[in-house]
Amino acid sequence: MNNELSRILEDIPEEFILLQIEKKKIADIVRERLKEKGLTFREAAEGIEDFSYTQLSRVTSSGNYTIETLIKTLNGLDLKLEIIKKD
Repeated sequence: MNNELSRILEDIPEEFILLQIEKKKIADIVRERLKEKGLTFREAAEGIEDFSYTQLSRVTSSGNYTIETLIKTLNGLDLKLEIIKKD
């Protein structure tokens, strides 16, 4: 089984893995911010114009979402997106 898992993991493109890692970081930050603000997913989603619980759920579960969904989520939680150069 271990060899089979290794073969499967070798077939996953590195770019996909890197993307999933970054999405997980975003999801963790958003969930932590919800906790800090004492908001449920539904309460947070209701406070964001033209937004749904499902959209917030995609962000917090590292699912597929648009940049628009991400920015609305961050704005609704008083967070911002920063882009910085890699070291």
